[in-house]
Amino acid sequence: MDYGGMAYMTSVRRISSWLCLNDYHQLNYALTLGGRYFWHKSWGVQAQLLLNPGSGQEYLYDGKVLGFNQVEVSLGSIDGNFSAGIVYRCSIGNWDIQPSFGIGITGFSETGYSSYLKHEGTNDVDFFVLEMEKDKRNAFSITPGIQLLYHLPKRVCLYAGVSYIVTAGSSYGEYTLHNLYTLELRERQRVEDKYVDAFHFSLGLGFRLF
Repeated sequence: MDYGGMAYMTSVRRISSWLCLNDYHQLNYALTLGGRYFWHKSWGVQAQLLLNPGSGQEYLYDGKVLGFNQVEVSLGSIDGNFSAGIVYRCSIGNWDIQPSFGIGITGFSETGYSSYLKHEGTNDVDFFVLEMEKDKRNAFSITPGIQLLYHLPKRVCLYAGVSYIVTAGSSYGEYTLHNLYTLELRERQRVEDKYVDAFHFSLGLGFRLF
């Protein structure tokens, strides 16, 4: 078992002249449970379950009045990931270096968002709402990674690991822009948000069963 975090690395996507979707460098905590079995001195298999305790669909409301060309919204977050794959082991004294490659499923939550937008140089204010079609989604993913282990007495080891969760696919939604005073519909547009990729880092304690 280990604790760590995820840094989302998906690039900024411009939706309109004033709206961007930006999950880049958003951070989450993560809990990881996993096991590895080596049928050979150097080769083995692994399975890993990653959970994000702080995930879940939510609706964000920003009461601030924002100017146009300044709106960036973070939508996606990873709920969890299950992967299974192959691992290679290189041992040097009490140290092990273990690169790995896994395939699996990643679960996502999508976040709705609303805010006020002010037209520059005027007192005109619009109300902006962004909603996604589904709160939860699952997608195929691949997870290359590497772990560094240090073996302690009594079948215990300390380890640190890094991996990169790469996911295929997109989610969809819609944003609307109404005038706050007249309720006139000024903009309506379909939104495509690429599933987030994440850099996962962890520290933990391991136990060797045999």
